[in-house]
Amino acid sequence: DLRGDRDEVIVASPQSARAGDPGELVRALQAAGTSAQRAPDVASALERAAAVAGERGAVIVTGSLYTVAEAREALLGVVGDRAFGLR
Repeated sequence: DLRGDRDEVIVASPQSARAGDPGELVRALQAAGTSAQRAPDVASALERAAAVAGERGAVIVTGSLYTVAEAREALLGVVGDRAFGLR
């Protein structure tokens, strides 16, 4: 269980037609007692997560390869993942 007193889950879908509804996941998390919010895209979710975590916190990215590829692009400033057919 990764939940703690100050943990926040920020949900975003990758740019993929196969992506699930992030609102559905937010509702399920909140029903389970987890603080969760929706972000419009993966890059925005990372920005919010970094702000919530602060300098002493951590940000964990989980999801599909599409989600992780978008996070990698946003964090490292690379766009090569698209060239490899990950989207």
